[in-house]
Amino acid sequence: MTFVYDPSNFNSSGIDWIIGNTVEYNDGQNIDFSSDILRDQGVEWLREFNGSGISWIIGNTVEYNDGQNIDFSSDILNEYGVDRLNAYNSSGIDWIIGNTVKYSDGQSIDFGSDLMRGVLENISIDATTPEPTPAPIPTPTPEPTPVPVPTPTPEPTPVPVPTPTPEPTPVPVPTPTPEPTPVPVPTPTPEPVPAPTNDGNATFEIFSVSGNFSARNTLIARQKLSDPDGDGSFIHSWQVSAEGINSWSTIGGGSFFYITSKEEGKKIRLLTTYTDGDGFDESFTTTAISIPASPEPAPEPTPAPVPTPTPEPTPAPAPTPSPTPEPPKGFSRLDGYGQVDAKKAFEFLLDIDLPGASDLGGIHWPLDMINVPEIWSGAGGFSGATGKGVTVAVIDTGVDLDNPEFKRRIVRGYDFVDDDRKADDPDGHGTHVAGTIAGANDGKGVTGVAYEAKIMPVRVLAEDGGYTSDIIAGIYWAVDNGADVINMSLGGSWPDRAYLDSIEYASDKGVVVVMASGNEYASSPAYPAAYATHAGIAVGAVNKKGKMASFSNEAGRKKLDYITAPGVDIYSSMPGGKYTKFEGTSMASPHVAGVAALLKEADKGLSASQIENLLTYSAGNGRKGSILKSEVPKAIPLGNDVITKANYRTFDRSEFENPLIINFAGNKKKRKKSFQKFNKKIAKGRGAFSLVEELEIIESTKYEMGSINLEFSFKDDPYKTIKKLLQGKSVDYLQVDQVFDLT
Repeated sequence: MTFVYDPSNFNSSGIDWIIGNTVEYNDGQNIDFSSDILRDQGVEWLREFNGSGISWIIGNTVEYNDGQNIDFSSDILNEYGVDRLNAYNSSGIDWIIGNTVKYSDGQSIDFGSDLMRGVLENISIDATTPEPTPAPIPTPTPEPTPVPVPTPTPEPTPVPVPTPTPEPTPVPVPTPTPEPTPVPVPTPTPEPVPAPTNDGNATFEIFSVSGNFSARNTLIARQKLSDPDGDGSFIHSWQVSAEGINSWSTIGGGSFFYITSKEEGKKIRLLTTYTDGDGFDESFTTTAISIPASPEPAPEPTPAPVPTPTPEPTPAPAPTPSPTPEPPKGFSRLDGYGQVDAKKAFEFLLDIDLPGASDLGGIHWPLDMINVPEIWSGAGGFSGATGKGVTVAVIDTGVDLDNPEFKRRIVRGYDFVDDDRKADDPDGHGTHVAGTIAGANDGKGVTGVAYEAKIMPVRVLAEDGGYTSDIIAGIYWAVDNGADVINMSLGGSWPDRAYLDSIEYASDKGVVVVMASGNEYASSPAYPAAYATHAGIAVGAVNKKGKMASFSNEAGRKKLDYITAPGVDIYSSMPGGKYTKFEGTSMASPHVAGVAALLKEADKGLSASQIENLLTYSAGNGRKGSILKSEVPKAIPLGNDVITKANYRTFDRSEFENPLIINFAGNKKKRKKSFQKFNKKIAKGRGAFSLVEELEIIESTKYEMGSINLEFSFKDDPYKTIKKLLQGKSVDYLQVDQVFDLT
């Protein structure tokens, strides 16, 4: 068959660009006209194969609008035909690459093996019947209809041809005077009429979600259609909701989302927002997907170990914390070690009994609830603590630098979003958090837990979240610039080894890292709070009655430093000297950060581990052991979330399209040398390094970590590049630079 299609007739949306033999149309369709399959079979045959419409053709691979992806050069497809392959599994073909077929139910079969070829040969199928469908080619038969062409012949009869003589009566020529009617030129103003169709509720399916809809799998956002008014820059938000509840919270961003066990038994959907070609804000939400629950929860009755507190008969230590005559309950899967108690923490630290203080009441009920006023006033030789001389880094959306609540108490910070030294807050979240930590005690607005502490604003989040690389940079920067305590009211949905390394760095330097547990209604904390098994402290939210907030992620089955604090209807500062109430674990975490600052003021020599112990041992459920003993936790082995020599082939190539974090091995001198060596190879652009678009160091990490971007097409093999980067002893691991959000 000879291919004679004119590219301009192939797609009516108009040509966007042509490079070589590849044409991209305005609706995003991308066609390689040098494709053998297109030349040999023609577009009609390809459309018959799948009726959803062609999205793109590269080489001999075709992707259809419903996401089906077929490699037509596959030997197995050419030998046995699609009907025989379909007969093997009735769920429908998702994609064919080489001799591997993935079906819509997630089953993936390599038919290149002799065993599977034998299976196909034994399947009897009447595969030839569909081929006649190219009957549409006879459509040229209507060409005989040009018989009507003779009808124009009678037209010459119109002797009235002389009528053109009246043409001299071009008096109508003055009709051009009505040309002023082009006043309708202003008619373009009614163009905004399309606004109603672009008001955020598109009726057409712009994006779909593909992948295996179960835990430990990656979902992909795929564009199916283009907005008739033109596409803008797409922003994707992955949202989750409990089954039977129509309340959605954002848990991730970007084109990819990794499903963890926390999403089991819940619904996930993709919200895509953009500004169309007419400048209107648009959005599209996919149909909700149910993630099946795992049967694992059954073993939960194993909490029989809770009776382990039976060794509590050793309540000999109970007398030391005289304020708690009852034996402690210990760790709970619901609220960890219980509600933070500043008074008890100081009584344990100083070995004294502090008298109660009058309640502040009103908007300051959270301070009364965690016994902070008792610490301000002091007693029994203890002069009190207010946070003076302590610096708390707020790693967040920034802080309102001119807010009267922090007058003369904001120290130099950094903005890693805009890469400058002015970490102001365009959002308000960080300012609200800072007010809870250190709002002024001036009888106006709000008073913070440690009202004389200094605030170090570190901006790592924009309105739509932020990247691991910026947050890591913020942690290192805060530690190296004098922070004593770090508060992080943010979270992500999956493990992040680089995050753990940065939290360990802070802890080793004596800096306490306080992290919000997350608001996903989950049975265990989000990351990075989940790393409180090893370093830092996780914080859940309770209401005014001390009950767990329904949205708060619980402590979970794995023991970790987890306590709770008020996080519902919390009144605090906002930019411009305003105030408002927020709720979330983001609001609970700064209460604990404030208490940590008070402890740090009382004893600057306390290590991060000792402060974490004081907070967990004195909390509502208590804990046993030597409170001031600095604990050295066991090293956590590299998990499956990081890309190593051993597992890089298990990652989907699509994950390498995201920015990656690279962790260099060795001391600072060796790390710097490795970075420079890689950059020289990248500059030459040869071999595997030709796919590396950019490698940047995350400066505050002292050459320990960097950010790397790969740029590759369907024909390239990114695995070769990943393998090359991991060869030798220059790199410990790589990982995807995931998106984190406010909690």
